[in-house]
Amino acid sequence: MIVDHDQLLSIEDGQRTVREVQVGAGTRLGRFVNLYGCSLGKNCEVGPFVEITKGVAIGDRCRIAALSFICDGVTIGDDCTIGAGVMFINDTFSGGRPAISRDLWEETHIEDGVRIGANATILPVRIGRGALIQAGSVVTADVPAGAVVGGNPAQVVDAAGGGGEGVGDPPMAMISRPRMNRPRVGSWAKVWTEVKTPERTRNVPIRLKEKVMMAKRMVQLLSASRFSATVAECRSAVPASHGMKEAFSTGSQNHQPPQPSS
Repeated sequence: MIVDHDQLLSIEDGQRTVREVQVGAGTRLGRFVNLYGCSLGKNCEVGPFVEITKGVAIGDRCRIAALSFICDGVTIGDDCTIGAGVMFINDTFSGGRPAISRDLWEETHIEDGVRIGANATILPVRIGRGALIQAGSVVTADVPAGAVVGGNPAQVVDAAGGGGEGVGDPPMAMISRPRMNRPRVGSWAKVWTEVKTPERTRNVPIRLKEKVMMAKRMVQLLSASRFSATVAECRSAVPASHGMKEAFSTGSQNHQPPQPSS
């Protein structure tokens, strides 16, 4: 559903429950949303199964992904992205139990250009302009502008990684790992390649790899069979009645000098 002009909207059609929500033009509402007593700016997008309660104010061009919950006391600026399953909390159980009065609820302020990853939990804090909250983080303290935070509890990963101004896309660090086409020098693989692999089988295209491996296995099997036959032949050439020493002696070792005649 797309709202065509600014209006105070109330809908209950079985797919959406919207009660007295101030919605800006161009805002898209997904199915099975539950919105009441809040305000949405222009050109926003609210995904399915999102609940936004009374007292929440959301700026222009914000995206709220599916299954998120935004509670009373939360203010979100312009150009923000709230990932799927993000939970906002306004009651910190400061008295050791749930607050019995709305006066004990605390507020959360999200400045412009903030991006919050999926399944993050946001306690009552202030998140500075352009900050980036990593997925699954539990934010328990204020986040500086432009910072990248993550973990439980969330810690600063990069003090300025979010870009500072924050409205644009976050920079992406690409890690380049060189592909190892040849065995590492000094490794057994290198020795085997240099000694055992014939020159014609080196640098074989990948599509012939399986055929080459089959040929190598066949050569190894044939070599092993021939070696076994050669050993068997050598053993059969020596009579069982003679030992190895006698069979390979020159005969001079067993020669006896002539005896004088009587």
